[in-house]
This record gives sequence, C-alpha cells and structure tokens, in this order.
Amino acid sequence: MHLKALAWLLLGLASGCAVADDLLTVYREGLQSDPVFAAARSSYEASKEKLPQGRALFLPNLNVTAGANYNAADYKYFNFTVPPTTPAGNVTWPGWNAGLNLTQPLLHLQNNAVYDQAQILVAQAESQLAQAGQDLMIRVAQAYFDVLLAEYELDTVKAQKVATAEQLAQAKRNFQVGTATITDTYDAQARYDLVVAQEITATNDIEVRRAALQQIIGRAPGPLARPQGQGQITLSAPEPNNMEAWVQAAYSNSLQVAIAKASMDIAVKEVDRNRAAHYPTIDAVASANYNTQNASQLGIGQTLTQAQIGVVLNYPLYQGGAISSRVRE
Repeated sequence: MHLKALAWLLLGLASGCAVADDLLTVYREGLQSDPVFAAARSSYEASKEKLPQGRALFLPNLNVTAGANYNAADYKYFNFTVPPTTPAGNVTWPGWNAGLNLTQPLLHLQNNAVYDQAQILVAQAESQLAQAGQDLMIRVAQAYFDVLLAEYELDTVKAQKVATAEQLAQAKRNFQVGTATITDTYDAQARYDLVVAQEITATNDIEVRRAALQQIIGRAPGPLARPQGQGQITLSAPEPNNMEAWVQAAYSNSLQVAIAKASMDIAVKEVDRNRAAHYPTIDAVASANYNTQNASQLGIGQTLTQAQIGVVLNYPLYQGGAISSRVRE
C-alpha cells in the first residue's frame, strides 16, 4: 500500500514544474548515486559469482607442473670385489621435468549441496536487492518530503514574521500616541524576536534536510517540485479492504520473508553438505609426465616419459569426530 501511494506521488510530482527537481527524477538519481543501494547492488553482483563457483565443482581440473633441479653426488668406494662402473669422485648434473594432470570428479555428494546453496544464495541476493530498492524508494520520498515540509514551515514562519512585525510597529505607534504602555511594546518586540529565531531555525532545518537528500542523490538538490492541486487529493481505501488478506499476501510475497526462508534453506543445505563428508568420493584421474637428466648416479643420461589413467576412490573412515561435530553444529 505504501509503495502504491508513492507510485502515485511519483507520477503526480513528475508532471510539476519542469525546472524543479521532481520526485521521479530524484529517485532515478538515487538509483545511480545512493551509497546504500550501490552497496546492495555490488553485493548482488558478488553473490551471482557463487553460481559459476558451484558449477565448477563438477567440471574437470587440469594442472600443469614443471621444475628444474641440479644434482650433486660424491662417490667413494672401498672393500669392493667387483670394479665399480662409475669412477670415484664428485658428479653433478641438471634435470628437468614437466607434467600434465587431469582430475574429473565423478561422485562428490558434497558438491551437490554446495551447488544447491549457490542457487539459493543467488535467489536470496535478488530478494535483498529488491528490498534495497524498496527501501531506497521510501528513503527518497521521506527525504524529499522532509525538505518540502521544512520549506512549508519556513513559509509559515515568514508569514508570522510579517504579522508580528506589523504588530510591533502598531505597538510602537500606540506607545508614541499614549494609547499603549511600554510593556505592550516590549511584549510585541519579544514575539517578533521569537519569530526571527524560529525563522533562523527553520532555515537551518531546510539545509539539514537538503543535506540528507544530497547524501542519497550525490549532489546538492535544486528547487523541488511541490505536489499539484493541493487540497484536491482523494485517498482511496485499500483493495482488498481486509487486514487478513494483506497478512496472507505478506506471507506469500514479502521480500523479508523470502530472504529469511532462503537463509533457512541455506542452513539445511549446510547440514547436507557436512553430512555428505561421511560418504566416499570418486574421481577419474589422468596424468602425463616427462623427466630428463643429462646424467645420473649411474653416470649416464636418461629420459622418462610416463602416462597414467585411472579411477581414485577416497572413503573417509575416521577424522577424529570432526564431521559428526559439524553436522550437529
């Protein structure tokens, strides 16, 4: 109901003065400049990355390794019956190796829970962004009408100032002709000074409220358009005009309820993820390695090329009770 009323006000003020900033223009600038909404939008963009991260758990991992080494050996022989093939003394040689390793997850029940969590997190982030958008609409309207209200209050104080100035002048004239006492003049002066102080307060209040609006739109606001047709606004009853219907609609459509439900679903999936750590994992693995050395302890160079392919089963039997503890947590 609040959002519907704000929508009508947006349309009404948008048709106001073309020079003044209307509520719709201010709201659009708030969408681009408000730091609170910008933080919510950035948080949503960051949350969307959880989905490809969760999907990556099902895709293969490919790694390349490479290395170089320098070897040294010092040969000394004694009490031998067969002459050694490698002469005694220091021997040094370099070596190089390279490898390619591929791992394809076949069965990781934990990954299923993590991916489900990622989907829920993205849906929750969408609801949070929509909630931030609604909050921005309300904050813009509040700040906008706070400025207009302060301006109306200043107009009222200025009218009072004109009236009390006339009363003060009248009291001074009456005192000069002897129809009023000096006390009447002092009383009129005091009322006038009070209104002047109220005018200063109202002027400062406008600046404070305009500064609050500036924080939302990122610039000093210009003159603000005022509602057209004062005194002719007709407020209609809510449709449907039944409290229970709105309560049920809130259960079904409230963004806060959706966010809270997503938090509960994420917690449920967190239990599933930790419980899945009890179950085995299966991966398909493949590797290719190349190793070459200019020499060796045998005194000759060698090159080794090796390839492997297979399936790896990992079954956690006991981790000190940590998995059960995390499930209970």
